[in-house]
Amino acid sequence: MTESDLARIATATGRAAPAAGAVRIGSDEVRLLRDGDEAYPAMLAAIAAAQREVLMEFYWFGSDAVGRQFCDALAERARAGVTVRLVFDAFGSRPIDPDMFQALRASGADARAYHPLFGLADAQRRWAFRDHRKMLVCDGEVGFTGGLNIGREWASRTQGGEGWRDDMVEVRGPAASELRTLFHGTWRRLLPRRDRSDPSLVPQNTEVPPAPTRPVWVMANGHGWRQRRAIRATYLRWIQQARASIDIVNAYFVPDFRTRRALVQAARRGVAVRVLVPANSDLPVVQWAVEALLERLVKKGVRAFAFAGSVLHSKTAVVDEARVTIGSYNLDHRSFRYNLEVNLAIESRRFGQMVKASFERDLSASVEWTLDTLRRRGFVRRVLGEIALLFARFL
Repeated sequence: MTESDLARIATATGRAAPAAGAVRIGSDEVRLLRDGDEAYPAMLAAIAAAQREVLMEFYWFGSDAVGRQFCDALAERARAGVTVRLVFDAFGSRPIDPDMFQALRASGADARAYHPLFGLADAQRRWAFRDHRKMLVCDGEVGFTGGLNIGREWASRTQGGEGWRDDMVEVRGPAASELRTLFHGTWRRLLPRRDRSDPSLVPQNTEVPPAPTRPVWVMANGHGWRQRRAIRATYLRWIQQARASIDIVNAYFVPDFRTRRALVQAARRGVAVRVLVPANSDLPVVQWAVEALLERLVKKGVRAFAFAGSVLHSKTAVVDEARVTIGSYNLDHRSFRYNLEVNLAIESRRFGQMVKASFERDLSASVEWTLDTLRRRGFVRRVLGEIALLFARFL
C-alpha cells in the first residue's frame, strides 16, 4: 500500500458518515458506534473540542496514516495548551515508529509505553501483562471505549483500510469521569515513584467504584487480584439471571469452565443463547480453539454463528435486550488473568434493543455453525482445535 493510499484512509475516515443518536440513561448519555466509520470521526471531533484534557489508552496504536491523524489531532490540542496524555501498549503497538511519538512529545503531549518489552526489571511480568484497554476521555466529560484500536485495520475498505468489524460506545456523564479515573490508575504506575503522589500529575483517587451505583458504569480488570474478576463476575451474573436471550459477539471466544457451564445451563432452561465469532480470525490458533469449544457448546443447545465478512473483532454482549456490555474484554484466559481491560455496562431496554438490532444485522452477514457443520470442518483442523484448546490458558 502506498503512502497516498494511507493518506486517503486518514482523510476519508475523518469524513465518514455520522453515528446513530444517543440515548439518555439516568445521568449518562450513551451512543453505539459501529466500526471505524462511526467511531473515528466521533473520537476526532471530541479531541478537537477538548479545552482542558485529552487522555488516551490503547493497546494498539498504529504507526500508519490513521495513527498519524490521531497524533496530529493530539499535537494540535497540546500546542493549544491542553493537557494531552497517551498510553500505548509496547507489545500491541509494535512495530512502533519512534519518530511519530517523538513528534507528538515535541508538541507538549506526554506519550508513554506500557511495559516496554526490553528491560532488566521484572522481565516475565513485562511480557505477560499487557494493557489491552481501548479508551479516550476528553475533559472528563465525554469518553469512548470498546474493541477498536487506532489503525488502518479499522478503516473501511472503501477508504483503503481492512474494514474490521467492531463496536465502540461513546458516553457522556459520570461514566466518562470513571473512565478518566481508570486511566489515571494506569498513568500513576508509569510515572517515577517520586511523582506518583504529586496531585498536579495524577489525581489521588485512581479507583473506580467496586459495585455499580447507576445504570451505566465502568467495569475494569486492574492490577490487583480482586480487580481481575470484575468483568467476568458481571458476565456470569447476567448469564445466570437471563430469562429470554443471550447474544454474545466475541473475537476470541474461549471462556473458562464456569462461563461455559453457565451458558449451557441457560440454554437448558429455555434461554436463546447465540454466540457470534469470526469465520476467519486474525489469530488462527485461537480460531482452532474457538471451533473446538463451539462444537461442545452447540451439542448442548447453544447456537453458534460465524461472521463471513471482514475480521470480526468486537467484544459485545446483550442479555434479555436490556443489559449490554461493550469493551475490550475477550472471553478468554488472557483477558481474565493477565490483561488490563475495560468494559462499559449499560442497563437499558432502549439501548439494549439498539445493540440487539446491530447483532441481527451482523447475523445477516453470517452463517450458522450447526453440529454437522463443525464436525465436517476436517480431521486435521479438528485435531488442531483440540490441541489448541488444551493450551487455551496460554493463547
